[in-house]
Amino acid sequence: MQQFQVQPLDTVIVEDNLGACRHLKSCLQEFDYIHLTGEASNGRDAVALIDNQRPDLLFLDIHLPELDGFEVLESIGHKPMVIFVSAYDQYAIHAFDVNGVDYLLKPIRKDRLKAAIRKVIQQKKQVDGEVLAAIRRLSGSAEPPHRFAVKVGKQILIIPEADICFFKAEDKYLFLHTTDGNYFYNSTIKKLAAELDPDKFIQVNRGHIIAIDKILKLKRNYKNAYVVVMDDHQKTGIQVSRHHIAALKSYLNI
Repeated sequence: MQQFQVQPLDTVIVEDNLGACRHLKSCLQEFDYIHLTGEASNGRDAVALIDNQRPDLLFLDIHLPELDGFEVLESIGHKPMVIFVSAYDQYAIHAFDVNGVDYLLKPIRKDRLKAAIRKVIQQKKQVDGEVLAAIRRLSGSAEPPHRFAVKVGKQILIIPEADICFFKAEDKYLFLHTTDGNYFYNSTIKKLAAELDPDKFIQVNRGHIIAIDKILKLKRNYKNAYVVVMDDHQKTGIQVSRHHIAALKSYLNI
């Protein structure tokens, strides 16, 4: 079964109770792939915020001033994944009827929050997988590329997937690094992330996609940031961004 990267989830909280909002934000700090982008304390502000920021995930209270949580969902154009938050359990059935991912009762327990976020990640993986498959169908390629063409002088070299250690973006250019050399590659990080086999490659920061089977070790540097050491001739160290470390650890089963 294919695995998919856990990309950062842009997240909005809609909650009119300041204490409850603070508690939720505190709980979310342990999830490094949850990227809080905004908050709203009433329904009308929530609609504007959601349609403007287009978050991946929404924590939505039901009892709100001006518009309640269900009215917010009816009013927005952008449809994020939704975890409902309420002090009352009688709205749970309706919450799932409108495709809520989960329903959390206040005060929020950390174990229930973790379970809800796991559901969000699984749903996002499914959607991302469907999008990736659709992109490949539209491009006429049902499978990820396994051979990569690079130009060296007047020659075109064909590099097998198994020889690749990582891809690195530098300014407007992209380079393909093998175990013993590197080559200019005519693509972009964004395009590669959609094309490469997610069981074999993973993005670890804005400018690097690495081959999972070419990782020698994962360590911390003097700034306490994670660094992957690759199995190329230079034993290149590549820093892993905070937003990508959870996905990498998942791949490595640590």
